[in-house]
Amino acid sequence: MKLGLALLAAVLVLAVLVVLNVRAYVATEQHELVARAERVIGRPLQVGAVTPSWWPLGIRLHDVRVDDDPSFGGGTLATVPSVVIPIGLWGLATGAVEAAGLHLEAPRLRLVRDERGRWNVATLGRTSTRAARAADGHDGGRRLAFELPVEWLVGVARARVDGGTIDVEDRTGASPRRLTLEELRVRAHDLRFGADARLVIDAVLRAPGNLGRAHVDVRVPHAGESEAAHTPFEATLVLRDLEIAPLALLAGVTATGRVDEIDADVHGTSTSFESAIRARTSGESARSGERPLLPALPLTLEARAVAARGRIALEEGRLTIGDLALMLTGSAALDPWQAALNVRSVEGSDLALPIGTPPLEARQIRGDAVLGGAQAKVTVTLDLDAIPVEIAATITGVAPWTGEGRVDAAPFGGAVRAEVSLSPSALSVRLTVKDVDIGDALARVDPAYGDDIDGTASGAATVAGPLAGGTLVAGAVSGAGELTLTDGRLRGINIADQVLTPMTGVPLLPRLLSARTRARYEHVFGTDDTVLTRARVPFTIAERRLLVEDGRLESENFEIVGGSGWLNADRELRFQGDLVLSTPLSLSLVEEVRPIGLLRGPDGRVVVPFRVRGPLTHARPEVDAKRLRSRGLTALFTRGADGGVPPRPLTGGDADDARRDEPAADRVDGPRGKRDRRDLDDRVEEMLRP
Repeated sequence: MKLGLALLAAVLVLAVLVVLNVRAYVATEQHELVARAERVIGRPLQVGAVTPSWWPLGIRLHDVRVDDDPSFGGGTLATVPSVVIPIGLWGLATGAVEAAGLHLEAPRLRLVRDERGRWNVATLGRTSTRAARAADGHDGGRRLAFELPVEWLVGVARARVDGGTIDVEDRTGASPRRLTLEELRVRAHDLRFGADARLVIDAVLRAPGNLGRAHVDVRVPHAGESEAAHTPFEATLVLRDLEIAPLALLAGVTATGRVDEIDADVHGTSTSFESAIRARTSGESARSGERPLLPALPLTLEARAVAARGRIALEEGRLTIGDLALMLTGSAALDPWQAALNVRSVEGSDLALPIGTPPLEARQIRGDAVLGGAQAKVTVTLDLDAIPVEIAATITGVAPWTGEGRVDAAPFGGAVRAEVSLSPSALSVRLTVKDVDIGDALARVDPAYGDDIDGTASGAATVAGPLAGGTLVAGAVSGAGELTLTDGRLRGINIADQVLTPMTGVPLLPRLLSARTRARYEHVFGTDDTVLTRARVPFTIAERRLLVEDGRLESENFEIVGGSGWLNADRELRFQGDLVLSTPLSLSLVEEVRPIGLLRGPDGRVVVPFRVRGPLTHARPEVDAKRLRSRGLTALFTRGADGGVPPRPLTGGDADDARRDEPAADRVDGPRGKRDRRDLDDRVEEMLRP
């Protein structure tokens, strides 16, 4: 009983001493506390009030504010609603007040990097920082980040931050880039001279959307016994559920996707350290707008890098994308900024690209990139389904992407070159093709087209279009070019046969080809294909259409001239031209059917206008009756159902309807025109008489 009373009395005495010492310390030392903090941070410190804290027991600073560097526009650098400095109980009882830790509740810090690469916190603790760097002999030069004074890291047994926020703004690019750390939680242990200090940080990253979660664990043995530049440390960085979209915005580009996890183990000092990095994704495809940047395949990265005094060396790296393994090496210097990266694919590995059926396979990849100043130069060689491809590009900007480059390939027995120019607002491509087997090329892209056409293609075209948000505006793409096809074959369509047999819509000439003519020209009309010696197709691209004007197709027994028309994005085809038969074939037809002589041109060859309309896969050529009328051959449409002699030309409303279908330039008006038509009708009547 007496012992219990004695202990209770001792506790009461200790409590009284603690309360009295805390109150006395706060009353007498509050101004010194603020002044001491100002000396450490090197900035004016505003404190709303200093009061005792009863839990945890210590001193509480209310509404703390630190001003920003005036060269960054002034304003506020940091605000803390409440700062608690716990005090050891035994020290309070004996009158020797000692800080036992530091607790910041809901602090908010604003970090800014200006156009010259300077941080607004670089001048915090300026005196001690400069002294440390001068003693190390490295005052000046570009650094990976800002430094903190050594005395900031020692002298506190424990420190914690709850509910903090850090806003980071980088102004070194064309537009400011922002990153926010929210739900910040910091736990620091043994931040004292000579102790093995440890700092654990957890936060949610936003930029401005949800970026992911970060975990950092830093260990500093024998804290404070060396200058900051020589203080050894070990650190682990973990990023989970990392969204690419906000991270890409920081780099000034547009992309989406997810990285499951990135781990980094780092050890060394602030001026010389080594890092081992691992990253993995589960297979979600990274995309730029609607276009995939990479195939939807699992991706892993393992790399080891060494950094020392402003230089970084990527000593070993391995990037695996599906079945493709790439070995990476490189180096970088920070002042001035320059970097080099070398990429080599592992023998036997390949990457299936989502192009064609089956997908194209890329292998034997070799690449080099050199970055320096305001541009990057990239060269890549690879085999794409055994087709050698060379890529060379100069990138002059990434926010937005700008630059130019070229692609050279030797596919399907020929050669292809694409010259690309990319500006912030437009994309332009100049394509040159020489002696490419068009059938093999189409079949590789889509087997459905492989049996449609054969031949050797050559030509050139320029295509350009505006960009909106880094994406090509398809409806505004325009271009022009010319394609030449030699020794070709159009499979499944015999243009001459389908135009001449039957003459749909021409009652007088229901059939131009007799059995005798078909047998004589079996190689022309006895096949389902159109065999051509040469075709020339000049074209333009506008308003989501491919337009052809004055196209020409040449074959042994006929040719197509004046070809014009269009193919739209829905694969609807409109085309017309003149089928001009060879002289021997024309004479043979005239011998069989005398009215065919009316279709002969000035050179004696038969000319039949035709048209093609409908979906691309079902379009069939047919005689163009409208253009026959426009050429004054109205008598060809007037033969009766009994096969008798055709009547005189149409009159009245029927004639008016026919004339409205005629192009104005081809109408025959006036007394002379009427006389010409009567003469033509008389000639037809004579041809049909026995």
